[in-house]
Amino acid sequence: MAPELPPRRRTYTSNCIFSDLIKMSEQELNFINIPYIYISDLEFLKANFDSLKRLLKTGKFNKIGSTSFECLKYIEENLDDCPPLILTLIDDYEIKDRSYINPLEFTKTTLEIPLSYLLWMKELHPSQKVSLYMLKTYDKPQPAGSNDYEYFSLESLKRIREIISILAEKCQGLSDIEKTILVSNYIQNHVQFVEENNKSQADQIYITDSKGQDVTIPAVGSPENVLLHNYGVCNGIANASMLLLNNPEMRVNVRSVKGQGHVWNVILLDGKYYIFDNTWSITRNKDRYPESLKARSFSSDYLFLGSETASIIGHHTANVFGPIIAQEDLSRELVEESQKRLVKIASFSNYDEPVFASHIQR
Repeated sequence: MAPELPPRRRTYTSNCIFSDLIKMSEQELNFINIPYIYISDLEFLKANFDSLKRLLKTGKFNKIGSTSFECLKYIEENLDDCPPLILTLIDDYEIKDRSYINPLEFTKTTLEIPLSYLLWMKELHPSQKVSLYMLKTYDKPQPAGSNDYEYFSLESLKRIREIISILAEKCQGLSDIEKTILVSNYIQNHVQFVEENNKSQADQIYITDSKGQDVTIPAVGSPENVLLHNYGVCNGIANASMLLLNNPEMRVNVRSVKGQGHVWNVILLDGKYYIFDNTWSITRNKDRYPESLKARSFSSDYLFLGSETASIIGHHTANVFGPIIAQEDLSRELVEESQKRLVKIASFSNYDEPVFASHIQR
């Protein structure tokens, strides 16, 4: 008699949904290689809390994510003798007061909050752990982010609030379109595109001289660095743009989206989402400083784009969960008229010079 064949190996490389995990045997759990559990329903969590404890005792999981703050709060309050555990609050894409969230109440676990919630909260740790985790799909949620940094300092947040207050004073009575143009103008005016190690690529390769300053991946990808030191890459620029708009003073529903090795923003206007990309407004600006990835004047070419234009220009297809983008661009006439109204309160030319001297690699 031929020997019995060994059971076929099943590989669960990305499944992290709580309701699926609790049905798995110990043997099946051995093939899970992502240390993350996604929980969506509070009542289901309560009814199966012992199963969650069982999963955590395996030592395979150190992070639990949910769009429901109540789920994470319940875990913090009811889980005893737990190993080091990060509770990740996933962005729900709403714009609203988040003062009900208090990370300081999480003493047994660490609460990781979406960057888009940051300015809406009253209480934060001195060095708050942040996340850009979103859902890859509706039915199979997986952790997916675009962070190269983990923490946000209260000191930096204080300085960023000062920038927002200056912008918000100019924005009183303005529409969301006008606020977005004004913030894009601010970013284009101040920020130079600089990649790690002073070697940046756009239409050509640009070499910057940071005068010995350590230009690293965490720095160039951080919105703190973009807003406080005026240089960085798409990740930092998109998240800086989001912070300047998505806050209690500006109240514009903006998020960062990642895809195809790039990060940009989406904005909700009259029930439709549009793309805007302040990085491309800098790096593909028709009026840049010589041999530099730094704009000299404003460009609206990459603001309020629809999905048709996004497919033509490329590099704007999200690989994580994101809202459905309007098919057509926002009216160019509307954008131009909005910009004309803003010339009374802002200059759209004679921009700041680059932070670092640069040249094109020959």
